[in-house]
Amino acid sequence: MSYNIRIIDLKESNIGEQVATLINTTFNLNLTWQKILLNTYYDNSISNSPPSFYVGAFDEAKLIGFTAFKSHDFLQNGEIINCFHHCSVCTSKEYRGKGIFPSIIEFGKQEAIKLGAGFLYGIPNHNSGPVFKKLNYKNFGPFLKVNVPNVPLLFENAFGKWQETDVLYAEKSFYQNEYQLIDAKTKEHGTDLLVYEDLGNLIWGIKLIKKIGPVNISYFSVGGMIINKPHFFKQSVKKLIMKYKINFVQFIFHNTSVYKNLFTSPKEAPFVEPFVVYPLKSELSSNDVFNFMPGIKNNF
Repeated sequence: MSYNIRIIDLKESNIGEQVATLINTTFNLNLTWQKILLNTYYDNSISNSPPSFYVGAFDEAKLIGFTAFKSHDFLQNGEIINCFHHCSVCTSKEYRGKGIFPSIIEFGKQEAIKLGAGFLYGIPNHNSGPVFKKLNYKNFGPFLKVNVPNVPLLFENAFGKWQETDVLYAEKSFYQNEYQLIDAKTKEHGTDLLVYEDLGNLIWGIKLIKKIGPVNISYFSVGGMIINKPHFFKQSVKKLIMKYKINFVQFIFHNTSVYKNLFTSPKEAPFVEPFVVYPLKSELSSNDVFNFMPGIKNNF
């Protein structure tokens, strides 16, 4: 069959309705076009980097495949590395198995090369994961998780020991641009996005409720953080718990991250997909450190 792949013009008539219908049908959701935009599009004007872009596959005027390429800036050795997260990847059920998904990714890759991107990345589920493997993406493995409970003994035992002279650092490290992500997520979540600063450290995220039987458990899901003073980190987390009156704080971070050194026993996060990367301008190796947390995901 023949189909056309191109950049989607956000001003196209009826395009929002088509994208929303395709995403909602594929993932059994009920999202509005406005919510999808807030979730997958960032203009990145805060740092003068390229904006996000959408790629669609069309059978004449009908949208049959879609992927958002969300613009992110990462920091490495003081330099800004602009990258793109391909997310909300979907193909119309009746058109699957015809190479539309990899064709969209390849088209987006070429566009990202033109824009000077460092790399493409994804956090694929069990359906899209095998496709990215065939497309020669590098799999940098799972994310780790630590739940720090508001229970004195368990709280104390969750943290590693740090001295005032200790520095949380590793060579060849990529860091999230936390202020950029806070800007993007505030546009999406409004006042539900919480930013806590204390003793040279910054932790941001969302307060959520988890229902266990008849009991509601409140917790702080961390989207990202800046830890300038690791010896104060435990104290900062304790104050965060008290301020927001929560039962625990959830930290999820990539397995290569230096953040794992802040805790005694991080475990592989269940139900969290792996981190896959396709290098473009940036040269990547197995020694790279990705200090990434859930804030880099479109659905945080």
